[in-house]
Amino acid sequence: MLENVLAIGQNMQNDSIKCLKQISIYRELNKIGYTSEAYSRWQNTYQNNVTNKKRLLSDGEKYILAQLKQNKNLQIKTILLDSLLIVYSDWAIISSNNDFYTLKKALALYNYSEKDETTLLQIASLMKTAYLGLKNNFPSQAALAYFYTSKKLYTQYNYSAQNFYSDFIQLILFAKTNNFKQFQNKLYTEICQIEKNNWSEFTTQLIKLQDLNLQLTILLELTKKNIQTQPKNSIWPQQWIDIQTQNSTESTNKEELAEIYFLIANSYFAQNNLILAKQNAEKSLKTNPNNAMNYYLLGEIYINAAQSKSNETLNGVIFCLAADKFKKAAQLKPELKDSINKKIKWVQQYFPSEEDAFFKGISENSNYHFDSWINETTQIRFRENIKFSN
Repeated sequence: MLENVLAIGQNMQNDSIKCLKQISIYRELNKIGYTSEAYSRWQNTYQNNVTNKKRLLSDGEKYILAQLKQNKNLQIKTILLDSLLIVYSDWAIISSNNDFYTLKKALALYNYSEKDETTLLQIASLMKTAYLGLKNNFPSQAALAYFYTSKKLYTQYNYSAQNFYSDFIQLILFAKTNNFKQFQNKLYTEICQIEKNNWSEFTTQLIKLQDLNLQLTILLELTKKNIQTQPKNSIWPQQWIDIQTQNSTESTNKEELAEIYFLIANSYFAQNNLILAKQNAEKSLKTNPNNAMNYYLLGEIYINAAQSKSNETLNGVIFCLAADKFKKAAQLKPELKDSINKKIKWVQQYFPSEEDAFFKGISENSNYHFDSWINETTQIRFRENIKFSN
């Protein structure tokens, strides 16, 4: 028995020596430029040796990748890619980190295959498996490839919105955990460029996260990015607010919730829906009374209201109300005082005149209450007697 064991050991040692000689030969051939001959000899060495597998696999990966990058022939590239996938499968068998080679397979397909729907689904499946296995060790470059694969499947093929937004949120969490801010910003930019987003499904996937404040943060970051490109179509966060109960939103970050209301108000304002813009600006102020930009937005809403045909907005007093809001914004945000004061001086030229007072029955310094959706009171000032204090 001992003799047999020793004989086997001796044979393996001899095989290893022969293998090392072959490795030396094909490496030298590759070094002097005979890449095809080196690759052929590597194939023969790999197929006929059971020793030095890691070294052989490393060389094979290097040679195949070099040829994939150089070769333009689709048929040859397909054969080379198949060989590379076999290398990764064999490597996974002898490795303690199977997920790493699953990821390498996914990236090989992503970089070198003709990406039809079947291949993209294969890439997505491999990416997901590797991501779940590697977790925070998943590289950000691969994460971007994962997202692009998912996005292409969703926008060009039959990948469900549920799968796509689930992938997206998973990758956002990955970016947040690892503080990959540039990658996170890229994800938000890319998703906002999709022509027809299914925001209802996005909201459905978002609320699956147990952390309500994390939901709100993701929602806010995405809404900020979305409103930059589609100001008229950024009212969809209202869906998330409607789903959450009064009790649940009470425990959220008040500043972030207020900003969500503010962004929704801006989107309604971009649509010239002044009533809903005002309602959301006021909800924002109720949540966070110190948000100066809400007062500024209300001033803009009232300026636009002056263009309506309502009798109560035609007499110029609406501009007094707008000036009130701008002044409050300047008080809350002193760094904007100079620019806001310029806005107030512009507004003052539309205040009612003494002549208006005579014909419309209004008097200076008296209070004026607006009915209907405005439902606010201001003090009447005349344009000739303006004394605005800095």
